[in-house]
Amino acid sequence: MQQQPTLALKQIQVSVNPRKYFDAAEMEELTASVREKGVIQPVIVRTLADGGFGLVAGGRRYKAALAAHGEDYEIPVVVRDIDEVEARRAGRCDHRHPRSRQDDASLEGDQDVGKGQ
Repeated sequence: MQQQPTLALKQIQVSVNPRKYFDAAEMEELTASVREKGVIQPVIVRTLADGGFGLVAGGRRYKAALAAHGEDYEIPVVVRDIDEVEARRAGRCDHRHPRSRQDDASLEGDQDVGKGQ
């Protein structure tokens, strides 16, 4: 069985996150879980022109891992070869999990696609 690739959090660039609101209680619950069990589900990253990696989906897991373990924590990743427009679409789709469906106001609209990184 092939091992899940990982990256240190400090190797992942976080640009604009479609989520504007992070419920403090939910984030603390997730942070406590990550502190105890680690990140189980990989975040999605993409390769950037400079050779680095940009976060596409999994911003809550990234934020919880950073709070729980610091920037040297090795988080499981799936690396996708996609452009910025596809990355923003994928990021918005990731936010459609049951907890965030109740607060669609936390997402940016399509008007921000293509704005800086």
